Amino acid sequence: MEAEFFRQAAEQRAEQAADQDSAGRGSGSERVRIRPTKDAQRLYRELARRAHPDLAQDPAEKGRRENFIRRVNDAYANGDLELLTKLTEEWAVGADSAPAIGAPDRLEWLRTRLAWLEARLAELRAEQAELEASPIGQLLNLDPGDPDGLLDRLGEQLVEQVTRYEELLRRTNEVPWPMDGQARPSGITNEFPGM
Repeated sequence: MEAEFFRQAAEQRAEQAADQDSAGRGSGSERVRIRPTKDAQRLYRELARRAHPDLAQDPAEKGRRENFIRRVNDAYANGDLELLTKLTEEWAVGADSAPAIGAPDRLEWLRTRLAWLEARLAELRAEQAELEASPIGQLLNLDPGDPDGLLDRLGEQLVEQVTRYEELLRRTNEVPWPMDGQARPSGITNEFPGM
């Protein structure tokens, strides 16, 4: 189910990118092409050869590879050598590149995969901390067990406050002017916009 969600999200991003691409061409503006470096070209070709979706028979594996290759294509189109390097590392420690059980290089591959997974976990923890420190993250941390319920409760509280203030304004508007012989302050009327 989670894999399906990520697949659909990736497809939507790809469609949006294609729409933006065609919208840019249709308006007469040329998309700026970045000429990738030789290293980026080498990494791109290597990843395309190893991770191409046509190399998979299983539909789920083919979908996973399509999503991965989309990320590779985006990185290459942007000339992002750093991201291509990370994608190469990600693919190298993936299950597809695992040596057979009992193979002499299996232990080294497992160590490399473990190191990569630990580094990725550290990156994700840092990103989680950054998101939790954001204003929306702090809001959601008020009730992490029921964030949707929290937003509903906050919405109800806001509606109650607006109703109280509207009533206060209505009562204030009913006070006759001038009071006690005082002149009405300039710009004050008995009419409130939107009421």
